[in-house]
Amino acid sequence: MDKRIFSVGISMLVVGMTVSLYLNNTMPVARGNVTEQEAALLLETQSTYHQIAVMFGYIAALGFLITLISAGLKRKKGGAGKTVTQKPAQT
Repeated sequence: MDKRIFSVGISMLVVGMTVSLYLNNTMPVARGNVTEQEAALLLETQSTYHQIAVMFGYIAALGFLITLISAGLKRKKGGAGKTVTQKPAQT
C-alpha cells in the first residue's frame, strides 16, 4: 500500500463528506409571508447549495475509490526484478 495515495484518498473523503454535510445543514429554509421575488431567490439559493453539496459528494466518492485502489497497490523492491544472464564459457 502506498501511504501517499492512501492519505490523499482519506483526505478527499473527509473533506468531501464534511463540506457536503455542512452545506446540507446550513441550507436556507422557507418561511411564511414572503414575496414572489424572495421565494424565487430562496429556490435559487437552495439549488446552488444542493449542486455544490453534490459536487463535494462526488469528491468524497472519488476519495473512497482512491483509498480502495491504494489498498491494492504494493511497493516494488529495488533489485528483485533484475535478471542477470551469464555468457557461455569460450573453449
